[in-house]
Amino acid sequence: MIPVEICIPADDRFALRRSLRQAMAGGAARVELCRELACGGVTPAAADMRQARRLLPAHVALQVLVRPRNTHVEIGPRVLSRMLDQIDCCADEGADGVVLGALRGAHLDWPVLNRLLERSHARGLSVTFHRAYDELAHPENGLSALARAGVSRVLSSGSPGLHSAGVAQGAQRLASSLCAAGNRIELVIGGGLTHLLAARLLQELPIAGRRISLHAHSCVMRDGHVDAALVRKLVRLTYRAPS
Repeated sequence: MIPVEICIPADDRFALRRSLRQAMAGGAARVELCRELACGGVTPAAADMRQARRLLPAHVALQVLVRPRNTHVEIGPRVLSRMLDQIDCCADEGADGVVLGALRGAHLDWPVLNRLLERSHARGLSVTFHRAYDELAHPENGLSALARAGVSRVLSSGSPGLHSAGVAQGAQRLASSLCAAGNRIELVIGGGLTHLLAARLLQELPIAGRRISLHAHSCVMRDGHVDAALVRKLVRLTYRAPS
């Protein structure tokens, strides 16, 4: 079965509680928790993580974005230190995994990534490399390297740029990434995902025998919070996908 992951911002505590319950009721397999999604997302507060872990059952995995406020993809020593502390906080508050990334120009920043991966794995957390992957000069080579380094998942829209058209124009690059990934690493398809696009991609992409999941936000939102019926609609689309 193809997992569905719902991105939930924690800026409003009341909306967070409702969204978590709705995501769970709709059949989401994972939740990615963040704040300030409009600016690309930052790490939520410890209290947000605690609330999410308390509300979500064990079978719904809690992923937390690790991205300090007002930082870009390139990471200096002070930001790295803060990210390491945030990884510890995620583990302490019961997260199952973290979502992070680090580039130097259009290439993976291995000195930083190795520190982040070492801390995450030491704390028992899985690692998803976020959409900085779409900025790589050679994404397929990067995917193989991330798999070898122990990254569990890579989030991609198939389109360069955080403010790009997203998955609507990313099918060709997503297909290349899936072929490069094989069965070694999971490709999380997200970034402007809609139910219509999800249905099309699940039929057109070479997903049979490969590890993929869907990552959604806006298409499952109604009146400022996640809607269980919209999550369920997305989950049901995965039932018809090639296995």
